[in-house]
Amino acid sequence: MAVEEPELFKTKIVRAKQGSDNLFEEIFENTHGPVTCLGMEFENDDARRTYFTERLREKLKDPEFRQIEGFPIGEDEDILALSDPPYYTACPNPWLNDFINEWENLKPEKPEGYHYHREPFAADVKEGKNDPIYNAHSYHTKVPHKAIIWFDLCSNGGKYGSTPFWEKTWQKLKVSG
Repeated sequence: MAVEEPELFKTKIVRAKQGSDNLFEEIFENTHGPVTCLGMEFENDDARRTYFTERLREKLKDPEFRQIEGFPIGEDEDILALSDPPYYTACPNPWLNDFINEWENLKPEKPEGYHYHREPFAADVKEGKNDPIYNAHSYHTKVPHKAIIWFDLCSNGGKYGSTPFWEKTWQKLKVSG
């Protein structure tokens, strides 16, 4: 039985822009439900955007913040117009550490004495590109699937199909097969 993935966006079909050579195009609509971002709950995505845009506006007034390497040359309003804080900012992102901390807090606790260790993958993998699966959908940058299988075997202690990539692949094969 296939697991349904949650719908993240609502889409709407509208008439395409003149000169685009398409009759219709699909646009994304904002969902109007509550949004959680960096541990804070907002009424909707627009409220989240307004809150963090104001925080970014305050941060842009800080001369020390403007001295960070890579800070763009531009007006504050232009930087704000190009940003969707806290996810994307057209300047160094002041919430980057907050995202990392939130991600670290979501990781499961490791058992006492746990020590992660993997030997680096150092092997010559030579697989040809003349395979029916490879030739089914060709494009020049594609890595032969047999090379991926070798990497999976060597990087997971010989347990074939133990990575999320293979788990999802096997799930799709079981559903379609």
